[in-house]
Amino acid sequence: MRIYDADSDRTLGSIELFLTHTDIEELIDVLRGLQTDDVGSRVQMVEPAPVEPEYARDITLSLYDEGEAPAEWSERDAEVVLEDR
Repeated sequence: MRIYDADSDRTLGSIELFLTHTDIEELIDVLRGLQTDDVGSRVQMVEPAPVEPEYARDITLSLYDEGEAPAEWSERDAEVVLEDR
């Protein structure tokens, strides 16, 4: 598992997610779908109706095999999964 903050362009050691029951159901559905996809697939969960649109939250989930980066990914994404930096 890698946790990457694109805004600061750095990997993180941990994050906290605060979820509603609806959020959990959506995350489970998204993860189940991703589990059946090909390596390199990506899905994005976006907050459906944020209170303030400029602070909308989204989570991008990407599927990879340990020690490998899909060829179609950017160089930066490959660094994140291969070097965790």
